[in-house]
Amino acid sequence: MSSGPRKHDNAGEGEMASKMELIPIVLVHGFLGFDADTLIKFPYWGGSVDLEAELQGAGLPVFSAMVGPVSSNWDRACELYAFIKGGRVDYGAAHAAQYGHARFGREYPGVFPRWGTVNPQTGDVYKVHFIGHSMGGQTVRVLAHLLEYGDMAEAEFPQDDRSELFGGGHSWIHSVTSISTPHDGTTLIYEYDEIGRMQKFLLQAVATVSLRRKEPTLDLMLEHWGAAVQSDESFEDFIQRAIKEDLWRNTDDFCYHDLNPAGAAELNGSVITCSDVYYFSWATSRTNPKEPDGVHVPMTGMNLPLHGNAKFIGSLVELPPICGDDPSLWWENDGIVNTCSMDGPSLGSVDTIVNLPQGEDPDRGVWNYMGTLKPYDHWQIHIVPPVGNHAPPGYESLVDFYVQWCRYLEGLPR
Repeated sequence: MSSGPRKHDNAGEGEMASKMELIPIVLVHGFLGFDADTLIKFPYWGGSVDLEAELQGAGLPVFSAMVGPVSSNWDRACELYAFIKGGRVDYGAAHAAQYGHARFGREYPGVFPRWGTVNPQTGDVYKVHFIGHSMGGQTVRVLAHLLEYGDMAEAEFPQDDRSELFGGGHSWIHSVTSISTPHDGTTLIYEYDEIGRMQKFLLQAVATVSLRRKEPTLDLMLEHWGAAVQSDESFEDFIQRAIKEDLWRNTDDFCYHDLNPAGAAELNGSVITCSDVYYFSWATSRTNPKEPDGVHVPMTGMNLPLHGNAKFIGSLVELPPICGDDPSLWWENDGIVNTCSMDGPSLGSVDTIVNLPQGEDPDRGVWNYMGTLKPYDHWQIHIVPPVGNHAPPGYESLVDFYVQWCRYLEGLPR
């Protein structure tokens, strides 16, 4: 159980803080995240309650982003940048050429166009906080890295209109919070790998979505892959061919790559923390060891659809060498992600992870691990069910947890 958010007592800064605008907080969904405006009418952030609206009602400047549900973290980071700043998504000329999809994507109006500009009253750069759930935490890490360090491939690729995103030198992020994020991947991916369920699942998703519907049940946001469509096939046919021929699994530019431990290690090796950004991580768990062999099984209260996943993750013995020699370290989980993967990037990473002691202020440039919320599964940390109100340990409700955490972020020294 985590000790919860810590309050800051910045004596003498109260008057200055009162004159400063609140820093916007952007919520970033994970794999298969969806928008509240789809036919589902069930917000990813909150479920039966609209968490974004609740936080805004508490006086917090919160925005819920919409990025590709099954895209790579690179593509999602580019979309997230455009979502905030406004304008057309630029996936990068070098990146688009390497992976064979279109360079440009959707147009966004921008929820915070001032992002990265200078506040004329204070002289400070307008920054944002990020809270990413699951894969959303990986996405935010990629965006932070691109803003700070840029990308060498894009810098060297012949182009006259390179996006500002890839130039580096942009200290535009105040904090990054990851919740239930598979920083080191999730071994659940091997269940889909072994029996082909990933391909079948995506085929069913495409069939359900019907990409030509004006109001899709789930918008896959894959239009930029239209460049790979053959002349004699529809885009729907291309998606099905890509899945059938394992094209998605044979490319690094898709969620399947980023979510498995080997792919996560590659990402960790190329994405590092920024020295002026606060990084926080929260873990979740709803399994316990079972005698005599210590495999992990679901605890009472875990969402029923996650039970099979939890048992698979909690007893998997044959893991690739990247995962180390002791598979039992990977058994505790929240029904989707291994708990050991959530404290920060470890595999292939040079990042530092520290357990933030009670009452101490966090450091910038390192992962401040806030602890494990238990018993809490992967869905319970972002969805309030229509019936019941299971709150994180130490909080009155899920909304209370996010309100307190957002207020904690707003209290960080600037």
